[in-house]
Amino acid sequence: MKKLLAFVLMMLLLGILFISTAYAEMTFDYGAAERIRQEYWANLLDLKTLPSNPTNFDRDFFRFKTSFWGSANFNKDTSVYLKLTSEIYYNMGPYRQPPHEQLDENEGVFDNFYVKADNLFGLPIDLKVGRQDFLGPDMYGEGFLLSDGTPNDGSRTYYFNAARARWRINNNHMVDLVYIVDQFQDKFLPTWRTDVPDKGTYFNDKKILNASDEQAYMIYVRSKLNENLSVEPYYIFKKEKEHQLAPFTPELDLNTIGARAVYKSGPWTLGGEFAHQFGEFDNGKDRSAYGGYIFGIIS
Repeated sequence: MKKLLAFVLMMLLLGILFISTAYAEMTFDYGAAERIRQEYWANLLDLKTLPSNPTNFDRDFFRFKTSFWGSANFNKDTSVYLKLTSEIYYNMGPYRQPPHEQLDENEGVFDNFYVKADNLFGLPIDLKVGRQDFLGPDMYGEGFLLSDGTPNDGSRTYYFNAARARWRINNNHMVDLVYIVDQFQDKFLPTWRTDVPDKGTYFNDKKILNASDEQAYMIYVRSKLNENLSVEPYYIFKKEKEHQLAPFTPELDLNTIGARAVYKSGPWTLGGEFAHQFGEFDNGKDRSAYGGYIFGIIS
């Protein structure tokens, strides 16, 4: 795995050097962000009815999330983006997340790392490959089904390991084809930390990011039918694998068919989404569900 990673990084660096020579008008952008958040979990667990032990204390702690990012823009259509993130915990109350003391340096991670190529081969096709967020302009709807690819680390990261191809048919219609690989623990890129905890507790020093290893395929259509109405039908197939460290997560094959619609008229925006899921888990047990939401905005 380490040899493969070293090879991939070497090829990436060689590719950047080659492209930087070919594109003399390269531009660079970079930045940093700091988020400070305090969390106070007072009387949270069963209203103090649990037996008194160290894990049931109220919690009071700060989270210091630090991110550094940079992009190399080879031309108006092609770029590489890298974002590194670390989130340090400082515990104020009596509770400590074992085996840490007051300061938990946590781990540094590759938050985003992707290549973006628009107008591929002169065609109306945009490609984005690598670790990326489906937030902001890349969000699907309100994030009802795809929002956080790493839910178990809280709000530290949101990324999906994904490849997305977008076909811009015309100004009113486009189609996204998306492939996603998310993991129980990160296997693709290294993490780094100085306060290495007990491996038996932290599963080889890496945080748990998801309930299982999973893959997904999605086709997502955006169509503006007229000046007021737009619809977004989609289909998603997701496969979750049973993990040896998460035996209570059975293998799952899940299909999702749904659509989102938004209607705008004057100051009003009305919208909603509805999805039907069906599939099987745990060696053939059927699974089915429906979900949706509606909203209204006056601007």
